[in-house]
Amino acid sequence: MNRTSTEAYDFLVSLVGNAPYGILAFDLEGNIMMCNSLILKHLGIKKKAEEILETPLASLLEKKTKLKRLQKRVKEVQLNGREPFKLSHLKISKRFINIQGRAVLNGMILTTNDVTEAKQAAHKLTNALLEGQENERQRLAKEIHDGIGPLMSTLKMDIENIKNDLENQAAQWDKIEKTEELVQQISVDIRNISHALMPSALVDFGLVPALDNLCMRIESSTNLDIRLFTETITERLSSELELGLYRITQELLNNALKYAQAKNITIQIVKHPDRLTLTVEDDGVGFEKEKLAEAIDKGIGLRNIKTRSEALGGTFHLDSSPGNGVTATINISSK
Repeated sequence: MNRTSTEAYDFLVSLVGNAPYGILAFDLEGNIMMCNSLILKHLGIKKKAEEILETPLASLLEKKTKLKRLQKRVKEVQLNGREPFKLSHLKISKRFINIQGRAVLNGMILTTNDVTEAKQAAHKLTNALLEGQENERQRLAKEIHDGIGPLMSTLKMDIENIKNDLENQAAQWDKIEKTEELVQQISVDIRNISHALMPSALVDFGLVPALDNLCMRIESSTNLDIRLFTETITERLSSELELGLYRITQELLNNALKYAQAKNITIQIVKHPDRLTLTVEDDGVGFEKEKLAEAIDKGIGLRNIKTRSEALGGTFHLDSSPGNGVTATINISSK
């Protein structure tokens, strides 16, 4: 290598080493040609850059269980023409890393970027939005309970007094009775709205009694058979977790009522040592697996469930096929 080539190579090494993002290049055989220390830090690999040069990238990745997605993608691009790819928010050692791969003349280059702070900021924003929504629900529920409720009670008492005054006037009596029925229906609707905004059972008694009450109310007004299994929940959860799980279950039941054409729904909450799992399964019409991602992205209800699940530090997975109903699974880490 002549002096000019040496200087150019040294400049390239310096440029890669001081780049603000991780860089790793591997050749067509999958051997590492160049990398910087930052990508090793991002990937949780405790080696120096010079120690892994000319070694197979696959052997480096297979030792890390957190890098299985990256290992699989690298293998795919080597077999299928080095198509560019991107892995977003890969969680490695409590950090969130974006990874991109793109083809170069004699191989591929991987670049990594630590997006933990942006992820945390988005998480805080989501929590703030959800908290604002719940505060507004509570305010509206209180306004309905404390403001409209007493007015409806007073109106009902006034109608009772009018009925007494018109006891002998049959024609007027019939009108009063119809008005009384209407007032009674409005009162029931107001109670239902207030309960939907902020169920008192959730605040007073916790998640399990609130869900039990929710299921009974839905069963009483539909032909659905809802089974609720919560045997492993033996004590109150945090208020944030209880509210989040209640809202998620409420939204999933609402979706099943609207679209599933189901006859049976099973709800199960299981508390494991390291996580809590909520599963809601129906026996409805289901839909094609290819439409799952589109359903989550475009459906407001499912998008809200995904947002709430992530706000609780969890994941949301949907599984379905035509004629086999829908199974929704939310896993929330307790660590």
